[in-house]
Amino acid sequence: MGNLQNTYFDCKDYKDLKPEGYLIYCDPPYEGTTQYSKTLVGDFNSNEFWELMRQWSINNTVIISEYNAPEDFKCIWSKEVKLDMRDSENKKKSRVEKLYTYN
Repeated sequence: MGNLQNTYFDCKDYKDLKPEGYLIYCDPPYEGTTQYSKTLVGDFNSNEFWELMRQWSINNTVIISEYNAPEDFKCIWSKEVKLDMRDSENKKKSRVEKLYTYN
């Protein structure tokens, strides 16, 4: 692992951040899939998240990992991935993971 001597870590709600001039990668709970434990992330508001990503995109480069995004975001990368879950014929299910940016 690299030298972390001058690194500062903090735990905050992303809604409290005011980034400017950053490259930001976001991996929110995927909408319409099995949710993370509410004790870990609470109730996640997807609409609120996307609106904040629009705001952050004004002064930052924001990349969001999701299966789908609102129409005003564009897909910049996609790849089909096999999941650990299997269907009724015991075949591995697949999904297309995507990366989005705000237009």
